[in-house]
Amino acid sequence: MHFEQEGPIKILVVDDEVDICDGIKDVLEESGYYVKSACNGYEALDNLDREDFFHVVTLDMKMPGLSGIEVLQAIKKKNPDIAVIIVTGYGSLEVAVDAMRQGAHDYLIKPVDMEDMKVTIEKAIEKQRLTFENRRLLKDLEGMNEHLKIKFENLLNLSEASRQLCSVLNLEGLLESCLDVVANMMRSDRVSIMLVEPSSGEMVIKASRGINEEVVNNVRVRPGEGIAGRVASLGRPLRDIDFDLDEYRPPYNYTSKAFLSVPVCRKEKVIGVLNVTNRHNDESFSDDERDLLSILANQAATGFENAELYTNLEKTLNQVKTTQDQLIRSEKLASLGQLAAGIAHEINNPLAIISGCAQLLSILIAKKDKLTELDFKEINRDLATIIRETEHCGRLTENLLQFSRRSPQEAKPTDINELLKQTLSLVENQANLNKVKIIKKLAHGLPGIMVDHSQIRQVFLNMILNAAQAMPEGGEICIATRQAISSIEIIFQDAGVGIPEENLNSIFDPFFTTKKEGAGLGLFISQTIIERHKGSISVNSCVGEGTAFTISLPI
Repeated sequence: MHFEQEGPIKILVVDDEVDICDGIKDVLEESGYYVKSACNGYEALDNLDREDFFHVVTLDMKMPGLSGIEVLQAIKKKNPDIAVIIVTGYGSLEVAVDAMRQGAHDYLIKPVDMEDMKVTIEKAIEKQRLTFENRRLLKDLEGMNEHLKIKFENLLNLSEASRQLCSVLNLEGLLESCLDVVANMMRSDRVSIMLVEPSSGEMVIKASRGINEEVVNNVRVRPGEGIAGRVASLGRPLRDIDFDLDEYRPPYNYTSKAFLSVPVCRKEKVIGVLNVTNRHNDESFSDDERDLLSILANQAATGFENAELYTNLEKTLNQVKTTQDQLIRSEKLASLGQLAAGIAHEINNPLAIISGCAQLLSILIAKKDKLTELDFKEINRDLATIIRETEHCGRLTENLLQFSRRSPQEAKPTDINELLKQTLSLVENQANLNKVKIIKKLAHGLPGIMVDHSQIRQVFLNMILNAAQAMPEGGEICIATRQAISSIEIIFQDAGVGIPEENLNSIFDPFFTTKKEGAGLGLFISQTIIERHKGSISVNSCVGEGTAFTISLPI
């Protein structure tokens, strides 16, 4: 744009009275402007052709030959960005309106006060500058939108890839699915997945595309050796632009200069490396592609963990079937430990998708310096919720796996009302969709109590979801808090179908359920958590009127 050019602001003064023209020129030059003058319309247009661009033109309305309006029209046709200030002795409203309709910035009445002229010129230049700046910003925004479209497509692809990777339970099928996803998203013909052998500490190729069988069978890499070894040792991605690829070329016979290798990590430990080369366009992988492949590698690691859990579950399935009756009769809690792997698998699937989306959104935020402060607050708030609930699910998985070992609690001082509000923020939208209205009656000034946030939040979720399921046609759930003598009570009251009296003594038993779906563990786990907090949970119900669960936690 012209404001980016070096040099002073250019002004063209057009007036058929030479004295006025020279006087205006002298005053404006003293103010630091570059000024040219013209005594008629033809000379003015000739100046415009020779100078290419003037920021401002002061234009006499009545001149011999071409009139001011005709010159104005010609200027706007040549370059509509030039600001034209009409100077006229004919100060009627009609003249001003006509000039403004033709695109004039403003008009001044002769005799012109030079201070007024300088102020008018300054305003025109500022408006012109803002116009150019807005145009530049719009262009930047369009480019950003296009970039965001690509990012959004990557996000959709990542979500679909996560779904595919988490839907395969056996390791062999998972490896093949991972190769397909990576080859498609990276547009590459040569992909390999190397995993660390626990016995030797060496990495071997577990699955590949475009690599001959001899290489697959014979390649064994120690940490620090070759590209993959360096990635495993450093624990971070490497690309062809990070080093001279020629020194690594002979053993692998690469036909493409583009190379990208990222670590596959589980619980901050490198368990393998994902390699991509021979891409279709032969261009080096971008930062975005590096980050995207890193996220895919994290998804693959979660999938590998699920596959391992599934494999271990299959190995013990026969034993579980033959001992289940005895375990239920003698110690039902021990059987929960046996089922924890399956439950953990069901939780790890949404964890993979949530974690991948959070990472990609964080990358977008870090690069988008044009977003408004409000946008950043909203995005960061959503990201905080995703990350917090990811950590919560992770802790829940660990708690389920160690339930029978009575792992120590992570209790800390807690505002129980605030914890309730955090929990409700996760379910209120879904409740609205199911025509369930949640009414909160939270007592003010409640003292803080020591609880494990993750465990108590799970109890609250169980209570809310059970209440909603008891009202298939919708209704109201009233959640209240109050202070008793030595405890805080939380009441969950629904207007659902109620619980038959003969079932009231059994609802907290593990595996007891009257639902078509579900393992019957929710209330049992909730009671166990509350009892570990030295609290209690009770129920009152009337068939056809509803049910109330009261949780009491010590102060």
